[in-house]
Parts: sequence; structure tokens; C-alpha cells
Amino acid sequence: MKRWLMLVLCLGSGVTLLAQQTLIESSFVINVEVPVRVFKDGKFVEDLTLDDFEVLESGVPQKLEAVYLIKKQGIARKEEKRPFHPETSRTFYLFFEVGEYSPRLHQAIEFFMDRVFLPADDLILISPRKTYRLKEIAKEKQTKQEIVKEIKALLRPDAVMGNSDLRTTLRDITSIARELRSFLQRIESGEGPLDQGETTYMQQKMLVEYTGLTTRLRTLRQADELRLLDLARYLSLQDRQNFVFIFYEKKLIPQIDPLLWNRLLDSMEEDQYVRSLINEAIRFNHQEEYLDHLKISQAFADTSSSVHFLHVSPLHQRDPDVRMQEAGAETFKALASSAHATGGYAASSSNPESLFRSALETAENYYLLYYTPKNYTGDGGFKYLRVNVKRKDCKVTHRMGYFAD
Repeated sequence: MKRWLMLVLCLGSGVTLLAQQTLIESSFVINVEVPVRVFKDGKFVEDLTLDDFEVLESGVPQKLEAVYLIKKQGIARKEEKRPFHPETSRTFYLFFEVGEYSPRLHQAIEFFMDRVFLPADDLILISPRKTYRLKEIAKEKQTKQEIVKEIKALLRPDAVMGNSDLRTTLRDITSIARELRSFLQRIESGEGPLDQGETTYMQQKMLVEYTGLTTRLRTLRQADELRLLDLARYLSLQDRQNFVFIFYEKKLIPQIDPLLWNRLLDSMEEDQYVRSLINEAIRFNHQEEYLDHLKISQAFADTSSSVHFLHVSPLHQRDPDVRMQEAGAETFKALASSAHATGGYAASSSNPESLFRSALETAENYYLLYYTPKNYTGDGGFKYLRVNVKRKDCKVTHRMGYFAD
């Protein structure tokens, strides 16, 4: 959670165990680090001083003891009432939840390696299938162009293989939608099977297949809350400045046109079983997974990392029998709120390169503020932070708070 515990031990040999415990417990000093970014008219404000900032913890003003202006991975300017020696080395985490490694995504990686990534930085790639870490020896022996090619060689097959089940499911749902439409057209035109038993069997078969596919689809695309919380726990253990960029492809679920469902219901007025299957399929399409937004946001805020949510909108071909409806609204809200809770960037676009550039511009420069909380109690509760600046018309972003462990 990026806070430091200072312990001063000055115990003599004749001090009792009870006295030792009392002294140790009273000697802990908690120092809280707050990364802050300040913008005016879209530009980073870099001439702020210690007196320009105000920090409130759970509504209580705090006494700031140091401020450091960080540019890239170095301290550009500092003002200290006492020194803190912040760790400014950077680790970048590129988290890919995408269906393909597109040319624009490749351009985004090229820009990052050419304009942002420095030799002292560390890079971790998280694909739909594996996690990769750029080895120090690789950074020494390879050019940036070679590293970009290596990243493409790793991520491209992972995106394809990691989403093969998803693409197959989408294709099968589209196929059933077409089959249902064709079946209804045959019945309405009098060309379909006249035997009611055969008609009912075919409809039941298609409906059961469709419901099974949509269930499988939601399982494949369901956001894993535990996975997000595990990532937050991992980040909380890292000493470096962590920059997390989540490329998350917009969820579009193929749904059969409601007009087809209505026509199918009308044709099965007397068959209550088939009607119940249809209504269940319609109801299932409107279900949404639930995520605990506050829990996830607090977990990421506690890490003092910089999290950025890049919501990539894929391009899909239109199909007259299938409507592509956005799903995963809960996931979008959870990831966007997590980014905002760390003072990060969150936006949606079909262009991942543009999203990545904007996020990097937001993240690169920042202030680090330090203070010792008044009347600190390690009760495990979440302490909400608010940072104000005395300059007018400034936009201030910072982490939401931390857990007082």
C-alpha cells in the first residue's frame, strides 16, 4: 500500500519483556505516500510547491512533510521537511484481454517502446494465456525494434489461442440464429414440416443449444473478481512505481433478434414447455454478472499504483439475424472505477494506440506527497484521501485511499 513503518529500538539489556513490547508498539511511525497528478487546460502543472497542496485523510487535514516532482523515473525537484528517499524506478504492466493482436495494437507497443520505455524500466506482459517478463539480459542485447517483434511473436498467438473458444461460440450462436429464422420462414410459408412433433423437437433442440451456448459464452467472458484482487495483492508487494495498462476488449454478445423470438412464441401458443424455453433464453440475455466495484477499487488504491483502463471497441460485421449487444457493463464499471481510484486514466475507443498514448501522457509526470497520519490506528479500515491544490481551475487526480493495517 506504499507506506513505511519506522521502528526505533533503543532497548537496554535490563528492560523487561513487557517494557520491550510497550516500546516497540509505540515506536511504529506510518508514512503515507500519495501520487498526485495536476492538470490545467490539459497540461501537467509542474511548478507546485509543498504549500500548494492540502491533504485530508477521512476529512482530517494532514501535515505534509515532503513533496517530490517525478518526471519519468527521476526526481526533478523536491521540497522536504524531512527526507523520504522515494523509490522512482518503474515497472510497466501491460494487461491484454483482447481477441486479436491488431495492427493498431502493434503500433501502440511500438510507440511505447520507442518513446516511453527506458533501459532501467521493467516490463511485464499479461496475455490471455501467459505472463511474460522482459529479462535484463534481453534488454541489454536486443534493440527496441527486436523487442517489439518479440512481443508481437508472443502476444499474437496467445490472443488467437486464448480466444479460440470464444470465437467458436460466437460463430455457433450466429449459426443458430440463422437456422431459427430459416425454420420460421418455412413454417410461415407452409413449406416447413407439417408434423407438430417434428416441429416441436426441432425448436426444442435449437433452443437448448442456444441456451447452452449463451451460458458457455458468459462463462468464457465473465470477469474474474478474484483475478483482479490477486493482481492488486501482487502490486501491493512491489516497491517500485507500478504502471498498469489494461487493454480490455469491449464485450459484444450476439443475441437473436427479438422479432424472431416473438414470431417463435406466436407459433408455439399451445406448447408451454417450448414457450418456457424461449422465455428463459430471453431472460438469460438480460442477466449481468456482478462485481464488487468498491472492493476492487479500494484494493487497487491501496497499492499506490497507477492503473489505466483502455476499453477497446472491436469492429464487427453486421448480421441481419443477430444483434451485437454490449455486455459486461459490470466489468467496465469495475475496471473504470479502479483506474479512477488510483488517479489513473479510463476511456473507450476502437483505436488502442490513441488510448495508450493518452494514458501514457497522463501517467508519466506526477508528484509524490508524504505525511504521517494524525492519530493513526491500524484498525484495518479504509482511509479515504482527498488532495486539493490552491491553484484555480486545476484538475487533480490521486489515489482514493489506503487500508490502515
